[in-house]
Formats: sequence, structure tokens, C-alpha cells
Amino acid sequence: MDRSVREPSWKELRGISASCVRMVLNLLQTHTLEESKELIERSFGQYIAMQQLSPQQQAIAI
Repeated sequence: MDRSVREPSWKELRGISASCVRMVLNLLQTHTLEESKELIERSFGQYIAMQQLSPQQQAIAI
């Protein structure tokens, strides 16, 4: 298994909060890189779905 990870640029890291960085580091301590990536992608996918759903829920409430 290749666990090498490229070094991100400063521009990529600038917008990431410290809590997000801690979350990723904690995942990497207990999961493989692939498992961590999958969990993060699922979490982000759920966030996007909720963001898209919110305007629809507001429109229904009106």
C-alpha cells in the first residue's frame, strides 16, 4: 500500500480551518488513506446535499 501523500501548497491550505485539519489527522491515525478519503468524501457529499435541500425546504414552508 502506497501511503505517500504529496505536499499541499500554501494556497490550498489557506482556507482550511484548524478543526478540519485535526479531523483529517485523527482519521489518518485510525483509518487507511483510502478509508479516510472515502469518509471525508461522504461527509462532504452529505453537506452539499443539505445545502441544496435547504432552499427547497424554505420554499415549501412559505
